[in-house]
Parts: sequence; structure tokens; C-alpha cells
Amino acid sequence: MSLRIILECEEDRVPAIGARISERLDRSAPTVSRMVDRMVRDGLVQVDPRRRLLLSARGRRIATAVLRKHRLAEVMLVSELGVPYEQAHAEADRLQHAIGDRVESHLFARLGQPTHSPYGNPIPGLPGIGGPRSPRASRAEVDLAAPALIGCVLVTRIGEGAQSDAKLLGQVRPGDSVVVYRDLEQVVITAQGPEIRLPMSVARAVHAVKPRRPSR
Repeated sequence: MSLRIILECEEDRVPAIGARISERLDRSAPTVSRMVDRMVRDGLVQVDPRRRLLLSARGRRIATAVLRKHRLAEVMLVSELGVPYEQAHAEADRLQHAIGDRVESHLFARLGQPTHSPYGNPIPGLPGIGGPRSPRASRAEVDLAAPALIGCVLVTRIGEGAQSDAKLLGQVRPGDSVVVYRDLEQVVITAQGPEIRLPMSVARAVHAVKPRRPSR
């Protein structure tokens, strides 16, 4: 899970530091520090001078496999089992560990070879289970914490760091248009219902693009 979180931070373009692992796993700072020491010792990560965590080649392979199973589980839960959208992420956290390597390829085929999770995130490492090259997130997208991203925007994906916010998931999905503004240290969005106030840590995991202006 720690390796997966580092990969998720890369995807969301935020520094992977111990505090983020502590926040996501709800573990104390000393516990996470010991985990990081073990990962460094095992050759899974490196720590740069700014205390950012960098995946080694082996660490990246493990992180990719875990995140791939997690997102395939999310697809299965939402599209096949009808699990509510707001609950699928947490259920997938538990289910990912039960998906074996052999079953994973069959699951991928049975689901129609999906390339994205229900939250709009690319499924990584698809060639490892007989799929096409995994898509990349658009360079045009910006997270909602960016000062320049205000007004009407089109949500492209909801990263792992925002998928525990039930109010957000209850109103917003990839492809939805929302109105964004900033209020002190929060990002406020208006979607289908009452306004939603997001702390910066959550807003950084929600990505969007400015809608294109119609050509004349």
C-alpha cells in the first residue's frame, strides 16, 4: 500500500513524502518512518535530499501491480456488482489483495479490457496482463488547488487522495462540469447540489480542464 501511494502521488503530481503515506493509511509518523526505512533497506525506494520518496525499478513494478488490481476491482465493483460509486474505492482497497495474478488477466478480459477506473484514472501496467499500453493522464489537466483554475471547469478524474470524500463522490463524476472558486485555504465547488468545500489536500487530487470555447 505504501508503494502504491507513492505511485499515486506521482500521478497526482504531488511530492511523495512520509506525511502523505501517514495520512492515507492513518498511521503515526514513527510507524511510517519505520516502514520507509524498511523499503529503503529492501531496495524498493530511495529518499532524495528533500525527503521525497522515489520508487526503484522493483518498487515501481510492485506498486504498478497493486494499483492495477485496485482499479480493476473498482471497475468490477461498480459495473458488474452495482456497488455504489461512493463505496467502491474503499471496497477495492480490501479486494485488491485477494486478486491473484492468474485471475487478474481473466478479470481484465471479462470486464472488456478497461483502460480507466470509474473515477477516470488510467489503469497502469496493462501490458503485464495482455492489454494495450496504458493511457497517460492528459497534460492539459490541472488540479483544483491550482490558483489559475477557477470558474467553470470539466472534471477529468478524481484521484485516489480524494476518493474518501463521500460528499464529493455523491455529486461529482468524471465528465461533469462544475464551478470552482477559492475561499481562504479551501476550494469550493458547485455541482449538482449544495456547494462542496474541499481542503487543499483533497483538491490536489481532483483534476479538471477548462472547457473549450466553441469555434465561431
